[in-house]
Amino acid sequence: MFHIGYRPASFEAHKSTFEFMQLVIEEQLKPTIDYFDRARQKRHRVTYEAVGLVSEKETEQMLKKAREFLEYIESKLKRK
Repeated sequence: MFHIGYRPASFEAHKSTFEFMQLVIEEQLKPTIDYFDRARQKRHRVTYEAVGLVSEKETEQMLKKAREFLEYIESKLKRK
């Protein structure tokens, strides 16, 4: 988002970022963006509402997906 000159609104910045990603990301990556957005929503609930909502297995899966997505984004940025 920053790379192409956009900044999210300060109010609900994370939500705005995911909405932006749905507009600009390749179609095959939209399920990944949905996955990360659901994780963002769950993190919000864990932080502010419920303790123990996320398992260790879920955490490991999230880290794996985040690393894969980061590698993909880095490779795209290097090509530009």
